[in-house]
Parts: sequence; C-alpha cells; structure tokens
Amino acid sequence: MFSFSGRTVILAATVSALLMGVQPSAIRADRSGRGGMTVIQLGPRGERGERDQRSQRSQRGQRGQRGQRGQRGHWGRHVTQSWLVFENGNVEAVFNRPSQPTRFYLSRRFQITQIRNYHWNTGRGAPAGTIALRDASGQVYGPWRCTSQPGQGNVADANWICTPGVELPPGAYEVLDSSPETWSCNVANGEQGMTRVEGARTQY
Repeated sequence: MFSFSGRTVILAATVSALLMGVQPSAIRADRSGRGGMTVIQLGPRGERGERDQRSQRSQRGQRGQRGQRGQRGHWGRHVTQSWLVFENGNVEAVFNRPSQPTRFYLSRRFQITQIRNYHWNTGRGAPAGTIALRDASGQVYGPWRCTSQPGQGNVADANWICTPGVELPPGAYEVLDSSPETWSCNVANGEQGMTRVEGARTQY
C-alpha cells in the first residue's frame, strides 16, 4: 500500500479486481477513510453499468433541482431555504376590515418567496386580488397577483397567495391588500390584517 497525490491506492484491490475481470480503470480508492475500494462494473464497450448510470442520472437531477441548502437568487446571491418571516394569524373568531396597519420588520436581507393573506369574509371568501409591500420611505413593491385556496371550513377563496420573489433590505414593511373590506383580523392579533410572510435569507 502506498500514497500518491494524497490518495491511498490498494494494490491488493487492483489484483482482486483483475481476477474478477474488472478493468483497472474502473477502480477508485474509497474516500471514506476505511481503506476499502469502490469497483465500478463496466458494461459492453467500456460503458458504465446500468446501476451506475442510474446513480449518475439521479445525481444530475438532484443538482438541477433546488436542494435543501437553497439556490441562486436575484443578482446572483445565494438563497437559503425558506423561513417564516412573519405571521399574525390565530384560531380565534375573525371579522373584516383591519383597523391597524399590518407591519413586520426584517433584521437582515431576505428574498420574499410567499405572502398569504386571509379573507374568510363571514364564510364567503373573496375573489383573489393583489398584495403589495410598502417600506418606511413609502416605496411600494408589487402589487403581485394572487391565487386563492380554501380556508377554514373549506371556504373557497379564503387564502390569497402570491409569490413575489423580490429581495428586500433590512427594515420595516407594511403589507397592503387590494380588498381591506374582506381582509380578516381580530382582537387577538391587534386588528391587523391576517398574513403570513415567508422568505429566503440571502448571502453575499
């Protein structure tokens, strides 16, 4: 056994593989540190066997999808997995027309991936409209067109959902809803419009 370029090569493994009819080029040192070897069976004409081809296709597919660690966001910055940024909903009885602004604060840069506003509207729901955000300086982001999903009691169009994808710097933001007259709130949440904001933390 000897080392070359930082890798351990096991001569006995090569000899054993040759006896099994495996080409030496199909042998690589095991990187697990256990001193073993990995034998890649070769098919006809030197092609990799079916199992290894499936493994490679699976790895390529995984690399092409958004993984748990995230993906590249706007402007090429790295975006981590989604986080709950803000939520003020609860299970208490609700009524319409919030009397207080719905605000949240970002302590760091986020890409906003989803905003969900609740429009129970006395069990009738409301056709999906738009949602926007406004920062402390008055700049408005959006509005973004929403889709709808059923809410509590299977009330149609109770949840308005948009996927902004906008990247925001740290600061205070207000959620704006195109239909405040049907936007749900209650005393327990300070009569703010019920919303849920999700985002992905960005890294330079």
